[in-house]
Amino acid sequence: PGIEVVISPLPGTSGAVSLELAGAAVNVADSAGNIVFQMADARVHQLELRLAPGTGSYTLTAQRLPGVVEAYMRIVAQADLTDLAPMGDVMLVANPQQPLGIQQSVDMPLNETTPSQMTNFSIPANQRGTMQVTFPGAPVTAQLVDQTGLVVATLVGGGFDGLGLVLDGGNYSLTLLNTSPAQVTLANMEVQAALPSILDTVIPQMASQTTAVACALTIDVASVNLRSGPGTGYSVLNYGFRNEEYPVGGTNTDGSWLVVADKNGASAWLSRSTGTLSDTCAQLTVYDIPYRAAPEPQVVVVQQPPQVVMVPAAGAPAAPAVTFRDDDDEDEHEDEDEHEDEDDD
Repeated sequence: PGIEVVISPLPGTSGAVSLELAGAAVNVADSAGNIVFQMADARVHQLELRLAPGTGSYTLTAQRLPGVVEAYMRIVAQADLTDLAPMGDVMLVANPQQPLGIQQSVDMPLNETTPSQMTNFSIPANQRGTMQVTFPGAPVTAQLVDQTGLVVATLVGGGFDGLGLVLDGGNYSLTLLNTSPAQVTLANMEVQAALPSILDTVIPQMASQTTAVACALTIDVASVNLRSGPGTGYSVLNYGFRNEEYPVGGTNTDGSWLVVADKNGASAWLSRSTGTLSDTCAQLTVYDIPYRAAPEPQVVVVQQPPQVVMVPAAGAPAAPAVTFRDDDDEDEHEDEDEHEDEDDD
């Protein structure tokens, strides 16, 4: 369903990471957990981030875009952003306000006089292009939007001094903001035709294999919990019901739990014993995710003795009612919400 990668350059070094993507969203968080990069757009096919000198570690998280059954990602550590020189000569445009096209670039000074710059660029329809921007020595925040104002990607300045994206054809706008204008930088943006991607050949092959082997599970019990991992110790994300069919994407190491696509297109796990697999499930992908059993119940049940009320016989003088009960009022449930019937897992 997703993957996390720790980006940690060696002391005194810098570098870059390159991701080839299909149907995936990417978030990057710093060591304090703050999100410093976000991208969730199917038009992005490649992403490169260059780490500024003296950068600490980051955690990159990639997940499937909503409604995507299977996404792909290939990540590579590099010394720098990909060199676009083999794509041909680039013409330097003098005015940042002039829209850029393929094989064009522009310099954008970011200083106390001009802390922010914006430039537009276009990639021809039915074609992919590469947008690459660098801004060394200053904490620059970058935001890329399309012609409708929809945000494609956002980078918060500080830890990265270069960004590259391979995009589908369209009209886009890039805004740069130097959050510390006293740290002067000369940003440079370049637009080129996109280099071929390994995923252009890998994805069609994998998609054809996936189409040929369409494994599914039909629920046999009245209801079942769809969980965030293999085991009753993982949280419940949703519920399945009798006769519902779920596409199966893999299994845990011992085959006792299956990862499926739920009704919202997200991933979830359910016990294999709760349903019947189709005949096309001979070779499932195995995910080495640890099984986690539910902890011992924390509910304490204390039986209270019955209350007895003395009622006088008919015609007898009234007598005060006497009630007998347990005086220990502190023996109650520790956490009623912890109780859960796990037989349907």
